[in-house]
Amino acid sequence: CSLHALDAETGEEVFGYVPGLVYDHIKDYANPDYAHLFYVDQTPYVAEGVDISGDEKTMLLGGLGKGGKGYYALDITGISGAQSFVGKTESDLADRVLWEYPNADTPAGEIADMGYSFSRAYVDGSNDTNYPWIVVFGNGYNSENSSAVLFIVDPETGDLIHRIDTG
Repeated sequence: CSLHALDAETGEEVFGYVPGLVYDHIKDYANPDYAHLFYVDQTPYVAEGVDISGDEKTMLLGGLGKGGKGYYALDITGISGAQSFVGKTESDLADRVLWEYPNADTPAGEIADMGYSFSRAYVDGSNDTNYPWIVVFGNGYNSENSSAVLFIVDPETGDLIHRIDTG
């Protein structure tokens, strides 16, 4: 039900992250009749040197894959192993969550374009001076609107910049 980041040298868990997009499913684990379901099912993508408000950040972008219809972004700047978290509290780490898409403020029309998030989200530089960096991802399978849609969002906020419906 969550993303688990492991220290490559020790195998120790560095951190775990449960996207709000799957919170409603956590209770399922307590059911004695639970049968496995997918939740956070996509291998994340990491990009270094992304300009977020004038600071270079390392971003982790992931999707729910077969587990749902959405994406998330985390700031993993400076995380180099389990020792990176010694003395940190949950509230210290809350700012590491940059965004989730869709979220509670996402209009219904945009949500209807979201499908199961199998396509990998990527962040890259842009030639738009208003958005020097962008995140791009496809909408995935089984969207309510049944169209192939490309989403372009702000890497800092996850706000939609542009949506391209290919028809």
